[in-house]
Amino acid sequence: MGWTYGTAHHFRKDGSIDRKAECDDLHTWDDEGRSARVLRSTMVGSVYYAAMELLEKKTGEKRVIGVVCLTHTDRREIGMKGISETMGPCESDCPIGILDLLSPTDDSYALAWRQRCRDRAEERKSKPSLAKLPIGSVIEFERGGETVRLIKEAPAYQFKTAWWLIESSNKYFQKKSIPQSYRVVYIPKAT
Repeated sequence: MGWTYGTAHHFRKDGSIDRKAECDDLHTWDDEGRSARVLRSTMVGSVYYAAMELLEKKTGEKRVIGVVCLTHTDRREIGMKGISETMGPCESDCPIGILDLLSPTDDSYALAWRQRCRDRAEERKSKPSLAKLPIGSVIEFERGGETVRLIKEAPAYQFKTAWWLIESSNKYFQKKSIPQSYRVVYIPKAT
């Protein structure tokens, strides 16, 4: 499936597009045979996650499916790409609260996606965030087939906050470029 672009209808007080409201509208509809409504939704960065209830009007059957929607904005325009959990989305940061609302399924793609989301949530809970690691901490991750080791440094020079130095070099590494798959190698003891 491709992207759908159009003029946005929901804006925040600061003038930016309310991506969540736009996606909620996209996933709420009613026709002769079926209707859909969003039970719970959230934005994680620019990715929308939702539990969407589908109602078959003739039978009264209801089921709740997981939905992912990629978003992109440009001035007053919004682009959205909706993906059902049965399509095996790559994005896997859906909150547990939304996953818990989904109906049971035997679809292998949906089951794999739900498990990836649960695994990611568990991983985030067990690993300290970069912001909470003390100065002197060392992390590492794989990049381009090589292991990159970074040391957290105190604010200095042009840096107003803590920054990450590539071990055995004088080059810094941008925090936003550190992947979620980093491993904590060393945490200094408090003195």
